[in-house]
Amino acid sequence: MTETNKPEERNLRPLSPLPELQVREDMAIAASVDEVLHTAISLAYTTQEQFQRMLELFEEEYGPEPLLERKKQFLAIILRKRKEEFLPEVFFAPLMRIAVYEANPSFNRSFIEPCLRAFGYRRVLEALLLYLERGTNREKAGAGRAFYWARLPSQKRRDEELAELDKVIATTMLKEFVKSDNLDVERSLIPQLFLKPSHYLQEGKRLIPLAIHKARHHPDEYIRHRIEIQLEDPEHRTGERLED
Repeated sequence: MTETNKPEERNLRPLSPLPELQVREDMAIAASVDEVLHTAISLAYTTQEQFQRMLELFEEEYGPEPLLERKKQFLAIILRKRKEEFLPEVFFAPLMRIAVYEANPSFNRSFIEPCLRAFGYRRVLEALLLYLERGTNREKAGAGRAFYWARLPSQKRRDEELAELDKVIATTMLKEFVKSDNLDVERSLIPQLFLKPSHYLQEGKRLIPLAIHKARHHPDEYIRHRIEIQLEDPEHRTGERLED
């Protein structure tokens, strides 16, 4: 890998604003949800009275869940129904933060896909990559889960710049899996580890045997089971005999 290709030296286009990477408390997520909802409600031509009634109906149907969860559900409904190809700039950082902090690996899709439509794959992938590189363990795990919904479609993989970014992300995931001692991070990354050298930058290729060894001997049953599935998957495996 050339010096200019090192992840820390990539010339990424500016992201404005980047999500704060050291936020730990759900109070900050609540602030992000409120920030987006304020604008989303106006985009949906919904009054505050209608919004309050929606929250009440949500509680009647699903029970007295925490207000934050009800607000996230309401926000997801607005985004899903409108399917905007344009969203205000102020949506980007809060939606990315909400997606990364969402523990449900299916519900985070509600916030990733609107960002993909409105801001594009590169911007979303670069923001998730920063969480993965520099975030807390909670953020690394959340970014790993969010990457599942931000995978590049086949036609975009032919884009040379995006293909290079895809390799950077794959290599970073592999590095984080090998070095992490956090179970949530490891579990979020293991399903997405490709085991073909062609998916990685040069520095990542040598880590494949280390990742396989770690996963096969991991104390967590899910991780041990998951690596065997991937070793049998033609899309993931190297096509060579893999030793641990």
